[in-house]
Amino acid sequence: AAGPFTLASDLLYQPLKDLLSRVRTNRPHVLLLLGPFVDPGHVAWETEEVWSYDTLLEELAKEIRKTTDPLGTRLVVFASRRDANAVPVYPTPPLGSRAADLSLPDPVVFELNGVRIGCTTEDVLKHLASVETGRDIPSQGRMARLARNLLE
Repeated sequence: AAGPFTLASDLLYQPLKDLLSRVRTNRPHVLLLLGPFVDPGHVAWETEEVWSYDTLLEELAKEIRKTTDPLGTRLVVFASRRDANAVPVYPTPPLGSRAADLSLPDPVVFELNGVRIGCTTEDVLKHLASVETGRDIPSQGRMARLARNLLE
């Protein structure tokens, strides 16, 4: 699952709670979470009295582990340059969270049970769409065309 794990209006992390509910139901072997987990640009940081970024990240990690540990689900987290706790560069080094079984950089290619997986937290299709030029390009099927360009 990819972050942010909050709604635009609050820091209650309801999307993350909904995801953890699905994890309890489906009992996956591995949970892959791509940041951002704590976005410093979130409007709630200006309007609500909240903990520090580090404290909030630790509390989130505890909540996630309360779900994954009893199930034996391995937790893999991916850094995002948009995370308040990350180095804001791309490529982004791992978060270094001790709460995860594995903390990986952004971008990364890794192997899981013999399957090679590539991940990034950047919105690659958004970047491709912003530089797409041409005349008489049909608007229908635009996302499929951008995804095809990405894979070619």
